Amino acid sequence: MDPVLAAMVLAAGVSLAQLWLKFASRKPHHQKWHALNLEDAIWWIDWVVAASVALVALLVIAAHEHKAVSVSQVIWASVTLLAGYSILPLSFRVICYENGQIKGWPYAAVMNMTGMTLLLGSAAAGASVNGW
Repeated sequence: MDPVLAAMVLAAGVSLAQLWLKFASRKPHHQKWHALNLEDAIWWIDWVVAASVALVALLVIAAHEHKAVSVSQVIWASVTLLAGYSILPLSFRVICYENGQIKGWPYAAVMNMTGMTLLLGSAAAGASVNGW
């Protein structure tokens, strides 16, 4: 299976499992049939963590096997870590939240698509290092 597709399937599977656990474990409020909220649809954090862990692991595997790592791959790894752990959280807090609440579904979608982009880019970079 293509590593980028595998990363996307794994990320979607983990997110859906996480959503199911939240759905199943919370008691619904009053007349609602579920207790989920918009915050439960925020998966970009999981995807950024998965992206950075996967990329670092793939680079370590490549180094262990004495494979060459290009400058662009090192730059991508650095950008992933910098963006995922500093730029994105601060930007999202300023742009996508108001009074501690997400402004709406479009903002949640943008945050998730940004996280998925980092994950897929990291999978592609790590796969290319290892010749997959």
